[in-house]
Amino acid sequence: MQKTAIVLFITLLVSGCAAPGAYRKAGISPRVEEVSVSGSKYVRAKEAADAYAADWYWDSTMKIFTMTKSSSQAKVMVGSSLADLNGRIVNLKKDTEIHNGELLISADFISKVAGACFLSDVCEKKVGKSAAIKTIASKGKPCIDTIVVDAGHGGKDPGAIGRDGTYEKNVVLNVAKRLKKHLASRGINVIMTRDTDTFISLGGRTEKANSNKAKLFVSIHANANKYRSINGFEVYYFSEATDDDARALAAAENAALDKENGNLVNPTTNLKAIIWDLKYSEYRAQSIRLARSISRYINDDLSIRNRGIKSARFYVLKNTRMPAVLVETAYLSNQYDEKKLADSSFREDIALAISKGVLSYCDEYERREGYTN
Repeated sequence: MQKTAIVLFITLLVSGCAAPGAYRKAGISPRVEEVSVSGSKYVRAKEAADAYAADWYWDSTMKIFTMTKSSSQAKVMVGSSLADLNGRIVNLKKDTEIHNGELLISADFISKVAGACFLSDVCEKKVGKSAAIKTIASKGKPCIDTIVVDAGHGGKDPGAIGRDGTYEKNVVLNVAKRLKKHLASRGINVIMTRDTDTFISLGGRTEKANSNKAKLFVSIHANANKYRSINGFEVYYFSEATDDDARALAAAENAALDKENGNLVNPTTNLKAIIWDLKYSEYRAQSIRLARSISRYINDDLSIRNRGIKSARFYVLKNTRMPAVLVETAYLSNQYDEKKLADSSFREDIALAISKGVLSYCDEYERREGYTN
């Protein structure tokens, strides 16, 4: 049930690599011709800008193209599939690129963003304040079509270990497999970061999600605490830690970095950092919605204490370029929670509840963004 957003936005990008700080006043072009590169459709920057009679600025150092008209502004960056329209992020099918001396932008940029802003002055009202964008529905796969399910720890990293010998790496893998089954039943492509008792680096987990362009990332864990009376489940999103326990938990989960061979390469270059700044607020807002949905279904369907939605600086949440949450299913340090996690019926129930939360979020997201059945 894929849709194509109808609100025409803008197409940016200058034809050819102009000199640093180049400016140009746009003329008027009757249409924007598509060009094909390796089977993918693009439009030329110059023609796109001309079509909407917009001014543009090309920053050849940062490889950012900015297009402005009246109070509306749009930006794209070479090597990124994101576009920034007055602070609102739009995902495109293909990265903006330079090909044969021309700056090209994914052709769906026109259909997803264009005329509502650059053919009129309504952009700031309708898009700048995140109002819903009207769309025309067309049947196909769901817009949230790929989800990465991450079973925490594995291999030489056992995670938490309960007093009765229950290993976190084993129970969360079982929950993750059950979650995959439920999500796949809805036609969603589910990618597991691991499906065996194998050690996968934190960097490897996030890279798998990013390289597959997943729309959501759900990490499954089991908790532990020095105070054995603490029990229940929690759902985390990335931000500054909510409390001391959240800070300690993030430090413990991120300690897997010490088990990795070699040095992690920092994935954040200067250019990617700019894109992350543009995208971060949207990811966090969507992650909070996803966390709330999952928390609600676990709370309603299972007899387990709800310890709330929290934020922490988990590596896997920080470095995934999509809405991401981490579910701490229960406390292995608590004798009652350990018994629950050792019970296959509980693992099935919590996997089902998580899947309900994810699917409810997906349905709500599609309604909000204009997708229908």
